[in-house]
Amino acid sequence: IYPSSLREELDEKIGGYILEEPERYIKKSEVDKYMKSLLNIAQNRFNVARYMMGKDDWDLFVVVFECTDRVQHNFWKYMDTVHPEYIQKDNKRYGNLISDVYKYMDYKIGELIRSLPENSTFIILSDHGFGPLYKGVRLNKWLEINSCLCNIRAAKLSRKEVLIKELKRM
Repeated sequence: IYPSSLREELDEKIGGYILEEPERYIKKSEVDKYMKSLLNIAQNRFNVARYMMGKDDWDLFVVVFECTDRVQHNFWKYMDTVHPEYIQKDNKRYGNLISDVYKYMDYKIGELIRSLPENSTFIILSDHGFGPLYKGVRLNKWLEINSCLCNIRAAKLSRKEVLIKELKRM
């Protein structure tokens, strides 16, 4: 956070600012824990946004909420009946995660809108839409496997050790 004094202020007034670490390939056993963390981060963003919005008279204020992106990237398979990883019993438990996050965000954004001065302009935008993704290419992973890219952590290992490590992850 810049300036560093803002971090100290947010620590004192809000309890801190939580930075996200994007996760891919969430294990089924970790879904509940991940969702709790995702919503905790979103709530923290709302708390920080409301605090900062009330702190100054802004000409422009921007806040980014990533939870809709994260939940769709990670859990689309639970609601999409033609997704290759779809399992019906998982749909019963996790199939509403995306719509639940959108309902939560709708409510929280409504709170932000209601807190704005009457003459404010409010814009919601997205960096991309969403839909099913049945296949993908992790270009860096392919380059690394084909010895065209070296991971700094793996650089300390021999090529044999790297291959063994990659094979174990598959």
